[in-house]
Formats: sequence, C-alpha cells, structure tokens
Amino acid sequence: MSQKRCGAVALVGLPNAGKSSILNALIGQKIAPVSFKAQTTRQSIRGIHTKEDVQIIFVDTPGLIEAEYELQTYMQKQTLTSANDVDVLVWVSDVAHVLAKSAHKTLDLAHLKTLLQRLNREQKPVLWVLNKIDYLSDKSAMLPLIEEVARLNLFSAVIPVSAKTSEGLDDLFSELAQKLPEQEFLFDADAVTDTFERQIVAEFIREKALAFLDNEVPYQIAVTIESFDEKRKDDPKKPLVEIEAVLYVEREGQKKIVIGKNGEKIKQIGIAARQEIELLLQCQVMLKLFVRVQPGWTQGVKDLKKLGFV
Repeated sequence: MSQKRCGAVALVGLPNAGKSSILNALIGQKIAPVSFKAQTTRQSIRGIHTKEDVQIIFVDTPGLIEAEYELQTYMQKQTLTSANDVDVLVWVSDVAHVLAKSAHKTLDLAHLKTLLQRLNREQKPVLWVLNKIDYLSDKSAMLPLIEEVARLNLFSAVIPVSAKTSEGLDDLFSELAQKLPEQEFLFDADAVTDTFERQIVAEFIREKALAFLDNEVPYQIAVTIESFDEKRKDDPKKPLVEIEAVLYVEREGQKKIVIGKNGEKIKQIGIAARQEIELLLQCQVMLKLFVRVQPGWTQGVKDLKKLGFV
C-alpha cells in the first residue's frame, strides 16, 4: 500500500460564503472567479494542492439555492454531482453571517441538516469551515456556536479559517489529509488545476463584468471564448496570446449597459480581465470583447448547451 494520500474534496455551502476564495488561497493561485455578489460560481472548478506526501483535488461548487430557472437548475446539478464524486465534503460558512443568525435566534440547524443529507447520501466525512474569521474582533464569539452545532454530530471537525489571511488553512489541509485514501497521486506534484485555460479565462471576464455592472445584468451574462490563439506564446521576443470572447446578454437594453457610453464600460471590463489573464498565462494578452443578445438564454436547455453549460 502506498504511503501517499490522494483524494478529492468538494467545497460546498450557501452562496457568498467564500468557497472560491478558499480554493484560490489553498492552491496559491487564482483560478476561480471571486466577487462580493452571490452566485459567482456557475460551474465546478478543480484546484490541486500537493504538499509532501499528500495531494488534494479541491472542487469549487456553485452555492446551494432553490433553483428558479434553468441556469440555476444546472448549477445545482453541478454541486450535487461534485459532492457525489469526492472523498470528503467541506461545508463553508461565512462566520459573521452565521453568528448574526445565531444571535437573533434565526439559525435554522434543521435546514442545515437537511441540506447536508441531500449532499451527503453516501455518509462521507464532512468538515465545517467557518470562513472570514479575519472580520471578527473577538474570535471567542465562535465558541458557543461551535458547541451548539457539534451537538448535531454532522461534522467530523470544525475549522475556523480566513481565505484572506490564510489563517487556519494549514489546519484544514492537515485535517483533510487524514481522511483521504492511501493511493498514488493523480496529477503531477506541480499541477494546480486540470480545468482548461479557456474556461478559466471566460470566468475571469465574467468576474470583471460582475465587478463593473450593477443590479440584475451580471447574472444574465454568459461568456464564451471564440478564439484562443497561442501561436506566439513561445515567441522569445514578445510572447503573446490573442483571445476573442463574447459576452451574451438576454436583451438589447442590457447590451447597451454592458457596452456603456462610448464603449467605456466594456473597455473597463476588458482592461481588468486582461490583467488577470496575463497573470494566469504569464505572457502578454491581446483581448477583444464583443457583446451579443441571446434572448432568454438562462431559461432554456437548448441555449445553455449552445453556451457550453450542459
């Protein structure tokens, strides 16, 4: 039997708990989009972290919600499928949000139990991660909450962490390592993801749309990569990747908002996205963005397939 440990861990939880931030912090590189807005993650993204004789494949998943339209149904299927395909589950919570609910007697532990049962039909180990502890002025405030939840016997361990400062992440990695099967690594030790660069690039562009656009428009945007030209990436004089991407919206009015007056909004999105993409690809990037209308694309399976969701 190999002395190495290797396995997959799904980061699950409600929207905006910081699952993507934890993934990025654990692997030491940004591959998942992050935003203060909920429902940023639409598709599962895998990050790989190898340390000494342990390799963990972390799977970032969309936040659990009650689906109201076809895109949200797809997102929930992504989460449930990911939870079924891993060795360990990590339930991620925003500690300030949970503490506020606890203080106001609105923390619904029965609902939490139901959600976990829905995710964990095979009785896999589940860890509870309390994220964003850097926002707490008094960390001892967590203790009554931890004791209350411990009585439910839902979690193997409770680990407070901060994705922002990396506090507690080593403890999380060590705790997870003990629960993984003994087997050889599935990926090279220096791998950080098996997600295609095109998908990560599309998500970075959508992340910047979330940052620069208000209200409901960002949630009705999809991004597809039309071309990804790497012919000059290894040019010793001027390495360059040329990318063309399309931002799809549902209505003409939304298209005008995304483009902005004199094209200023789409320019802002493009500049910010290009900076992120250059860090990912480690070379100069020429990024061209286009905006197209696909009426009702969030509502129908046919349109979701066209845009690469199904």
